Amino acid sequence: PKAFISEGGEANYVRVKLKNTVSSIGAIVTAKLSDGRQIIRPFIVGEGLCSDSTHVITIGAGEATVSSLHVRLIDGTTMEAMAPANKSTSSFSDAEPVEATAKAVAQ
Repeated sequence: PKAFISEGGEANYVRVKLKNTVSSIGAIVTAKLSDGRQIIRPFIVGEGLCSDSTHVITIGAGEATVSSLHVRLIDGTTMEAMAPANKSTSSFSDAEPVEATAKAVAQ
């Protein structure tokens, strides 16, 4: 038997880990890239027979880098991460809403 193992290539990407709760269903993840592009990924569950979707969304950026990540939950809560590290996972499972973060910075 042969095993084909992917090394992942040289392209840039980030992963976004959402909270494993019902509040993540329908979330919209937006990545702004260094080359001006914007990539939008919805979080959808239940794709396929007897499946359980992971709460991790991978966003490929090619040769660009991700300058910011923005998450909008179905209840309207928004969270963001500025300049996430390339080939890393940004966890939004314990993140504070943008409004709370903005207030803390202003004080």
